[in-house]
Amino acid sequence: MTEAGKAKLAVNPDLKIPAVIGGRAIKKIGIGAFSPSKIGNKTINTIAISKGIEEIGQAAFSGANLKMLEVPSSVKIIGRMAFNGAPLEQVKFSEGLESIGDSAFEGHKLTEVKLPDSLKTIGRSAFKTRSAENASITDVKFGKSLESIGREAFVNQKIKEIQIPESLKHIRREVDRIFLENKARYGYRRIHAELKKIGIKVSEKVVRRVMKEDGLEVKIRKTKKYSSYKGEISPAVPNEVQRNFHSEKPNELLLSDISEFAIPSGKVYLSPTVDCFDGMLVKWRISEHPNADLVNGLLGDVIANMGEKSKPIIHTDRGCHYRWPGWIERMEINGYTGSMSQKGCSPDNAASEGLFGRIKNEFFYNQDWKNMTIEEFSHELDKYLHWYNEKRIKKSLGYLSPVEYRRSLGLAV
Repeated sequence: MTEAGKAKLAVNPDLKIPAVIGGRAIKKIGIGAFSPSKIGNKTINTIAISKGIEEIGQAAFSGANLKMLEVPSSVKIIGRMAFNGAPLEQVKFSEGLESIGDSAFEGHKLTEVKLPDSLKTIGRSAFKTRSAENASITDVKFGKSLESIGREAFVNQKIKEIQIPESLKHIRREVDRIFLENKARYGYRRIHAELKKIGIKVSEKVVRRVMKEDGLEVKIRKTKKYSSYKGEISPAVPNEVQRNFHSEKPNELLLSDISEFAIPSGKVYLSPTVDCFDGMLVKWRISEHPNADLVNGLLGDVIANMGEKSKPIIHTDRGCHYRWPGWIERMEINGYTGSMSQKGCSPDNAASEGLFGRIKNEFFYNQDWKNMTIEEFSHELDKYLHWYNEKRIKKSLGYLSPVEYRRSLGLAV
């Protein structure tokens, strides 16, 4: 502000902000524009904000001596700390306002807050008072479109009853439903994507906050890898992949490995084959024994599924199963190319290890398997693997499952 402007305020502390200055439309009041430090510690008692201004910036009127405020319908955003410290006793909000920032009205003297139906977000500590002794708000009316109320937004107030808008209840119900239907396997990004599919448009931040408030947490544990390495019992094939676990089309590059699941009734072994094109589980076998029948049977299933035209690379670790004659002969007869990671080099087999980590975190850990037989456990694991292919959405596939993704491309499933 110019010195002339500061002098004018000293004489008349009533401020009118026009919609046009010098022929140019004013859309935003900038950061700290009329805070005391920016205007020579002068006092603003009243302001008139013209229609046309769309945003009141951060700390724009922080510390102003305002008692009343009327927000025009053109204003969509009231920024962080915009009126922080202003002793406001009355604020009239208009339809059109969408967001009130953190601490925007902290330190007010309001007794009633009536928010417009257009408002979607109320920031953290937005209407907080500094202490319970200064509590003033007794009544709050929320609009119909509200999506998020920040932490401590109305702390230290005298509010006895709040009617939570149906919009917030609906979002919370859907977040809880998606989380539970997917058995606590989805974090906020996947839940956000699922909400979009059913027409609920909220930010990831809102989903994250709802999950935190409702205690919805995806539990992650570090997995211990099962090893079938028995030494260099036969020559190892070269590493054809070199950590490039990406394929431009299906049936070009497959990964295979074995993972162990120890439950009270015994041990179960899973051997899947994964297509690097989209992460589809091509085939899998579940057994009580990590033997040649497990991997050779799996390879036979893959060969039958692929048909004669497909000649993929199959990348594995250096486990003994992939160096026994049965596996090697089947690979050679069908024109498949073998590829092996280097000894003791986890990054060479990172994609397979990542898959088993996801399976164990989503399906196995944090579950009670005490009263389950091997057969029952194997059935549950098989159900999960079908869900993994058909329902589990992936960010890299545009939040589609592998089956949905292939169908979207017109590929056979």
